[in-house]
Amino acid sequence: PTVAILAIWLMTSLSSAMYCEAMRRIPGNEFFNAHVEYTTIVKYYFGHKWYLACQVGLNGALQSLNMISVIQSVQVMDNAISAVFGKTCALDLTPFQNYWIDAAGARHATPGSTGVLSCIDTTSLEAGNAWGCHVVVTAGYLAVAALAIPCGRWNLDDNMAIQTAALGL
Repeated sequence: PTVAILAIWLMTSLSSAMYCEAMRRIPGNEFFNAHVEYTTIVKYYFGHKWYLACQVGLNGALQSLNMISVIQSVQVMDNAISAVFGKTCALDLTPFQNYWIDAAGARHATPGSTGVLSCIDTTSLEAGNAWGCHVVVTAGYLAVAALAIPCGRWNLDDNMAIQTAALGL
């Protein structure tokens, strides 16, 4: 593992240095004083077609990262709400009966999976997850949205106090 880590370190260091050199060689950016980003470099060196392909790939990768980050944040918030209050609630947009199978192979109905509004303990799912395969708007989702949406409307410079407080937590 040590050799692999050192090899990866060397490759990332060299590629970062080459990226900085490519950025520096763009006309008007010798001292890094122009607004040059990743896709700008691709457009300059590889042309408009590769620029478009790069935009699609980069934006697709960023959006998939955003989606999984939101899902993980919501699950953590739901677990925190469930740990503090005993349960977390959700508006179930697709209520249907879920089932779980025990070690003996017996099928059991999962409580809370058929209601439009249901509350479950997400920290204890021995009897199955009532919301698995369902489209739900949870209390954790609403809490994360209430925290994230206002920050997303400002520039990063404008919400430094919030970022600093979050780092302290």
